[in-house]
Amino acid sequence: MSDGMGDVVVAVATGHTPRHRRLLDLLLRALGEGRGLPYRERVRILDELVRTVAVRSPALHQALGAMWAEDGDGHAELRPLLRAVLADPVDRMGAWNALVKAGVPEMALWEIQQNTP
Repeated sequence: MSDGMGDVVVAVATGHTPRHRRLLDLLLRALGEGRGLPYRERVRILDELVRTVAVRSPALHQALGAMWAEDGDGHAELRPLLRAVLADPVDRMGAWNALVKAGVPEMALWEIQQNTP
């Protein structure tokens, strides 16, 4: 995100006020539901939020579940992002449960955790 949008996303994601949290939740919801941006771009923005600023929230899990349902067959672009969300051993079980609740199949998460396609 070199067009300045990345700076805005990071500023919203790293803010500690309730207003920042609401903006972040709105951004995550828009990424999960919105089809205004191409799928790849939405995955890239979510990846930036997960890897760079370590965003973890129910809205993130909902966005990932919505995008999983949208992608259809391969889910290849979403798998590395889901793997990153599940990488934190402290929060793995909570993230796992939230992702299943959001619509990502448990079998898919198991395969991702095992690093299989």
